[in-house]
Amino acid sequence: AGWLPLPGSKDEVRQIGQILEQQGIPARMLLDSAATEAAVKSILFEQSDKPDLLHFATHGFAFSDTSAQPRFHYALLQNPLLRTGLVLAGANQSYGANTEENREDGILTAFEITGSNLYGARLVALSACNSGLGAIRQEEGVFGLSRAFKIAGAQNLLLSLWEAPDAETAEFMTQFYRRWLKGDPMREAFWKTRSAMRKKYEDPGKWAGFVLLE
Repeated sequence: AGWLPLPGSKDEVRQIGQILEQQGIPARMLLDSAATEAAVKSILFEQSDKPDLLHFATHGFAFSDTSAQPRFHYALLQNPLLRTGLVLAGANQSYGANTEENREDGILTAFEITGSNLYGARLVALSACNSGLGAIRQEEGVFGLSRAFKIAGAQNLLLSLWEAPDAETAEFMTQFYRRWLKGDPMREAFWKTRSAMRKKYEDPGKWAGFVLLE
């Protein structure tokens, strides 16, 4: 068991990189084995020049309780911010192992993200399944990636509420970036993209799970 490849994600990142380049916006891309937990953490924690935009195209996970996926160590932890996160390079090597003491295992948890400084970041896009989910605590809301990135200081979040298909997710994201970076306000770019995807795909599972959290 483990995390399956997402071929559409690499194309998605490259296309978004091209869109950024066309607009004269410098971008750093971490693909395949370069997308390690250490590399991502260096951006989140160590860079003095914080990014204006962060885009993650990968697997995401969110377990609301400790009853599921007993072979995945993080699913069994009590802290809900440790039961949700993003999958990075090398995660399959640690799948099923107890890596509590070894944090560099390819899993970037919401708990770790809360300690970063992303003040000034206009957008964090989480092109990952279930990235908008988390454990719900009465009167306290959702404990997941959305809360973590907001605590870190991100202004806006683009999230998925369920398991979105690889190809359609890439299509949604690239359409959104084209509209936004060519001048549409972020909210307008989002709703135009959602409307276009709705007209193209009858199945709402291909587009309706994306939300913009401002």
